[in-house]
Amino acid sequence: PPQPWEGPAPGTPANAARLPQLQSGDWDYLVPRTELRLGKPASGHNYFLVNSQQKWTHVRLNIFPDGGVARLRVYGVGHKDWASADPKEPVDLAAMASGGACVGFSNAHFGHPNKMIGVGQPASAADGWVTARRPDRPPVLQSDETGALLVLGGEWAVFRLSHPGVVTQVEIDTTHFEGSAPASCRLDGCILTAQEEEDMARQQWDLPGHRWKALLPATKLCTSNNHIL
Repeated sequence: PPQPWEGPAPGTPANAARLPQLQSGDWDYLVPRTELRLGKPASGHNYFLVNSQQKWTHVRLNIFPDGGVARLRVYGVGHKDWASADPKEPVDLAAMASGGACVGFSNAHFGHPNKMIGVGQPASAADGWVTARRPDRPPVLQSDETGALLVLGGEWAVFRLSHPGVVTQVEIDTTHFEGSAPASCRLDGCILTAQEEEDMARQQWDLPGHRWKALLPATKLCTSNNHIL
């Protein structure tokens, strides 16, 4: 419910004059007024579930009566206006800002795969996906005549693209991973309905091999390098 304001009017006189234009009384609540926990290391994070299915372009955080907030994070799925997109202009189909999302992975010990499709350039290795070392990793790594490592197994991440499309180029950036980049990678693609994606998620993405189509064959990667493939 609206709270009575005590003290001077909010904002500067210029802003106060424009407040009615915001029609703030008609804004929808995503999170109702809720008590926050104190800023101690073990309890300073406050998470709230939002059940709105509507798309939003702006959110307003209201604090009562005043104080400090270290970080605000709003988790969701981006939506791009595809009607205004140029069909001849390449677009990053995996980008989180356009609606791409990681829907499954084998390991995310040090960093979630969603970080790979975030906005902007990576600031550090913490901005990427990093897995734990595999228990079946041999103590001494050997390679064949092409330089590919002779090891068994690997890790994987599955991404839902923001829009169906024809993949013509792939960018795999290992910047900041000095000596710790994967030796090689492979990219596969498939077409799934929403129901099929839900079923595969329940099965830990044990998708029949014939459903995956090769987009990029096994390709050697270099440390700290942006690969355009």
